[in-house]
Amino acid sequence: CVTGVQTCALPIYSAALAAGAVDSETAMVLVEAYLAHQSMAEVIGRWLASDQPHQIQIAMSVLARSGRMTPHDSWIKPLQQKLNSPDTTTVQHALASVSSLSGTAFDDSLQRLAVDPARTPMQQVEAINAMVAQRGRLTDETLQQLIDIYAESDSPAACELAVQIIGRSNLNDGQLKKVLPLVEVASVRSEEHTSE
Repeated sequence: CVTGVQTCALPIYSAALAAGAVDSETAMVLVEAYLAHQSMAEVIGRWLASDQPHQIQIAMSVLARSGRMTPHDSWIKPLQQKLNSPDTTTVQHALASVSSLSGTAFDDSLQRLAVDPARTPMQQVEAINAMVAQRGRLTDETLQQLIDIYAESDSPAACELAVQIIGRSNLNDGQLKKVLPLVEVASVRSEEHTSE
């Protein structure tokens, strides 16, 4: 092949990965190296849609580290289904994958997850985190939800992530006024923790 070893070898790697002929570590390296190529993106789509936990895990792990790439069409439906799963672990892995992808393909699924009262506060906050990562801003409604989670949740991890999202957002003046009471709540919580 004249154009280069990597491009010419891609169909061979894709076939070996799909057939399960390589170990997990090798699969991760190969998938990450060729993720931007159409044939590898299609392999990832097939893995996400498969019923093979090992393939799904590799695909979602690679996507979680993909670095703001646009999702391939074959990834969207399986990832949306995983975001809507009743299984907490599946949702967590799907959120990690979606958070590192760009675009608006997952907005509806993330919005439903963020406001679903059956979800844990952590899942709701992680869904908001993914939306903010993709949109680059907080809506007034989303900001209020983060404030409410911080003020009312018993989950320290959810509270911490909510504050981190607010802290790295570019708030307008009206949003900043909503955050000021949060500082009061935070100072009371801080005082309670130091007196224990």
